[in-house]
Amino acid sequence: MSRRHMHLSSGSWLRSRGRDSRHLDALGTANYEGSGLVQLHPEEAAASAEADIVLVAGLGGHHSRTWEGADLTLWPRDLLPPKISKRIRIRSFRYNTTLQGTVSEAGIGDHAKELLDELSSDREDDEAAALRPLIFVGHSLGGMIIKKALFLAHKKTQTRFRPLWDASRGIMFFSTPHLGLDPALWRKFVKHVLPFDAPVTGALPSYGMLREIENDGDVLYRITEDFKPQHPELSFVTFIEETPMKGMERVLVDKVYGLMHAHTEYHSTLSGDHLSICQFAKSQEGAFKPVASQMEFLLGRKPKVLDRAGYEAKRALYSLCPNAFHCYFLDRQPTKGTCGWIAERQEFQGWLANKPGSERLWISGQPGCGKSFLAKHIITELIPSPYQEDVIHCFLSDTLPSRGNIQALLRATLHQALRLEPELVVDFLMPTFSEAQRRDVGDQDIWTRDVLVLLWAGAMAQIAKRRALIMVIDGIDEIGPECRETFFSCLEELGAKMQDPSRTRVLLISRNEGQIKEHLDKQGFKTYLMKPEDTEMDMLSTVNDGLGYLWNHTRYNIEDLEGSRDGQDDIGSIIAHRSGGVYLWIILVPEILRRDGKMDESRMAEKVRGFPQSIEGLYGHTLGGMHDRRRDTAAFIRQALTWAVFQQRGLKVAELNTALALAKASLVSPGQTVTPQGLASFLDDNIKAKLNFYCGQLVKFHDGRLTLVHRSLKTYLTTATATSELGVEFFLDQQSSHAVLASVCVMYLTMAYFCDSCHHLEATEPSYWETKVRKRIREHGFVRYAALYWFKHVAAAGPKWPGIGGKDSLDRKMLLEDDSTEYAKCWTEVWWFLTRGATQQPYPHGVLARSIVAQRLAPAVSAKAAGGLAPPPPSAVASSAGLVPATLVPLAEIVPLSSKQHLASTPSAAEPKTTDTHPPTLVTKQRQVTRMPTNPLGTAGATLSKTPETTKKGPRPATGTMSLAADDGVKPQPPPPPSQQQHARRENYRRAEQVVEKPAVPETVVVEKIVEKTVFVEKPAITETLVVEKTVETTVVIDRPAVRETVFIEKLVEVEKPVAPAPPPPPAPRGKWLRRIKNAGKALVKELAHPT
Repeated sequence: MSRRHMHLSSGSWLRSRGRDSRHLDALGTANYEGSGLVQLHPEEAAASAEADIVLVAGLGGHHSRTWEGADLTLWPRDLLPPKISKRIRIRSFRYNTTLQGTVSEAGIGDHAKELLDELSSDREDDEAAALRPLIFVGHSLGGMIIKKALFLAHKKTQTRFRPLWDASRGIMFFSTPHLGLDPALWRKFVKHVLPFDAPVTGALPSYGMLREIENDGDVLYRITEDFKPQHPELSFVTFIEETPMKGMERVLVDKVYGLMHAHTEYHSTLSGDHLSICQFAKSQEGAFKPVASQMEFLLGRKPKVLDRAGYEAKRALYSLCPNAFHCYFLDRQPTKGTCGWIAERQEFQGWLANKPGSERLWISGQPGCGKSFLAKHIITELIPSPYQEDVIHCFLSDTLPSRGNIQALLRATLHQALRLEPELVVDFLMPTFSEAQRRDVGDQDIWTRDVLVLLWAGAMAQIAKRRALIMVIDGIDEIGPECRETFFSCLEELGAKMQDPSRTRVLLISRNEGQIKEHLDKQGFKTYLMKPEDTEMDMLSTVNDGLGYLWNHTRYNIEDLEGSRDGQDDIGSIIAHRSGGVYLWIILVPEILRRDGKMDESRMAEKVRGFPQSIEGLYGHTLGGMHDRRRDTAAFIRQALTWAVFQQRGLKVAELNTALALAKASLVSPGQTVTPQGLASFLDDNIKAKLNFYCGQLVKFHDGRLTLVHRSLKTYLTTATATSELGVEFFLDQQSSHAVLASVCVMYLTMAYFCDSCHHLEATEPSYWETKVRKRIREHGFVRYAALYWFKHVAAAGPKWPGIGGKDSLDRKMLLEDDSTEYAKCWTEVWWFLTRGATQQPYPHGVLARSIVAQRLAPAVSAKAAGGLAPPPPSAVASSAGLVPATLVPLAEIVPLSSKQHLASTPSAAEPKTTDTHPPTLVTKQRQVTRMPTNPLGTAGATLSKTPETTKKGPRPATGTMSLAADDGVKPQPPPPPSQQQHARRENYRRAEQVVEKPAVPETVVVEKIVEKTVFVEKPAITETLVVEKTVETTVVIDRPAVRETVFIEKLVEVEKPVAPAPPPPPAPRGKWLRRIKNAGKALVKELAHPT
């Protein structure tokens, strides 16, 4: 039976559902592949485009067949693109419309959220995509899903989806019942429409969605009413069907129910019934013409003020602050019914009512008492809805570098304010943004601290004159004292510019610190200190909510339900009492109990009484239990904690999965290069569930990003407390941990994925560069993070870089810094695309890598003052960068990789020799060498036994190089190209050869501390053996005649200096020379111990 001739009444459908649900289950899930965006045009998913068109089929529809004509012509793919003047990308939303395709009974709002999730993920961190105009096309009830989605995207609390609203230009509707359906037509709708449009014969829309419409006939009308405030900022095209469906006397959706009656709506009728109105055969191009012309009309509309300001103004606003920054913490779900107590406090009531003298309020409390949840409750629940659009919020946190400084605070608040009055972007942002486009290619720091301080007060004052503003800032204590003082100065300047203080209300929420109170008292802030009795009922509610799952799933033999509930209340009271008013404590305890398995009430009460009452002690107890697990499990937990604590921005699930898989692959096969196939074998499809099972008490994915349960956990893990309380090593050294994360990123960026940048193909098609880079980001999920932050991790590692990664990590880093390598081209292309976009000045070939790294490895200011790391000593800067100091240059060309796989596609070449005709001073250094594994991903904080790497004459060069004085005119030699590297890697030798011409000059030989090392040196005059004990450095000055020497260094163990044959030395002076050297060494020791 064909899809278009199958009839099923609503009654028979419901009866069949109960009689043979398993049959329909099979039909419902047969072809459903999960929600997603299916690309219809162009064929290449990563191709560049000037606008996006997204199609949404109706309930029971199909992402492609809904739009197909009788001859299988798919008009969005086959008819529309040639008729549009812009390069467009067309996608169709695939979502679950079947009975058993989802776990829950989905409603229209759930599918609207799915649509927003897919679009947001597709455009995230992609400036060109985020600013691209967006047009929606909806058929039947699919149009209602679009309206619900845009309503959610426009809401203040859905900040993650706000860019989708900003990009939306308009909607095209095909027979969408905006005002609902005639009740008399409901059964006919089920009978004649849903079965015909089903994706699989017999498979119908989700039961929950149909029940929502059938039981609540006003649901469609309410969606339309809620959407009315957004009408002025969108354009609409509505097509109404002309022909009734077979078996029906009149059309299903007529003008009464199918029009929105918006001032920006164009409407018309099209031939066809409810299903065929959006289907066109190739021979029906004439009937399709109105659709194409109206689509061109929608693409040309600019209904929003920001669109009319121009594309460069949109880029400037986009560059000021990523939209994802505003989403932080707003996705957290507090216990229902909590935080309402604040509305009863007089101080807050005065602030909320904007009473004179109460415009500024500071709420403070102890750590972990629920201040951030209180801030969210105020933003989303207590501020009246007409004013929610004007709320500017910022959740500060020192757990992420980008969220714990004054720049983050000023950028976030200014970005939200200018989005309310976008015409001011041209006045306040464009001059600075335009000037920055002419800077050096590696300098992308447009919105610096000084620029923001200069702009902030003036811009906020101008916006406040146009509309009253409300600022809610949580965590002002999580930025350093200098940052706080700067912000308080900005607030003071804003107050001086405002004639009416009531135009700007400010609410600060933080810990109770005396320094903050002193500053705020001077500016006239009212204060309220949170008390334990304020949150007492919230604590009990949260405890009982946490114990609910535990009580229902992990207890033995519940015979008396009433008594059981009494026991739950008793244990809840014990937890609340022992928490000391710390909200975080009562959240963690049920999580810990849940993982301890089944137990009765007495055993549970005993365990609760045994928990440490301090939050630090509870951390220690939890980590101690994790440490007792199997070795590989403990390693997994440690790696997850390391990433959660030191990540530069929250990792996505796929990014963490790749990072942990890379670490595991390198540990399983130490000394071998990780191949793409090897990496894929270690990926874990259940990484999110695994993380939640083993350490979900401490780290979680919130809104798809890896997050610590609280900032206090970072403080605990990065201090010695983590060692002293546990008796085991859970301390995470900051610099060593950053070295580990840097090594992961460096190893990933030098995998075989990135050995070819495909530069040679760019000449064939001008837009190919954007396409290839976007495809690279799409196919290799971790490259986004690695390209943006690897050099920041290196800088943060300071002198601990490269850590246990050793020589292998240094060599890989050299590849990434050398602009002539394909690896450098690949990561810098991604960096350029993500920071500068695809439409501006072309990618600068051959100059970007060293420019970026050099600027990012400059000494940082204090972490608390500016959100960065403390400045390392000057000698540590070159070491942390992995660079040879300015006065030293490398002697050898180093082969960095231990496998030929990366270079399999490159022809080999002869190994070159580097000839230096200048007379350098040769500094030969010998030391005990401990063989380093090529795996850089061992335990953070681990150290190797080695001797100091500096002398009194200056910093020592990177391992595996010899140093020549820079004033002799010798320039650093870059690493060989891949073709030379492949040939040079014979028997995994790290071999270097240097031939130098040396005149007869005194030579200084510096022999560093070694362990009983004997060096034989053949000399024209004598042969002598030097034995140097590991006490001090010994410097011996020996005159030598001019010779031509060839120096070979192999594996950094032996140094042989073959010279022309000389007559054998007389044996008599040998002892005399030894005594002289020994006496000289003793004299030097005595001089160093007792300097005159």
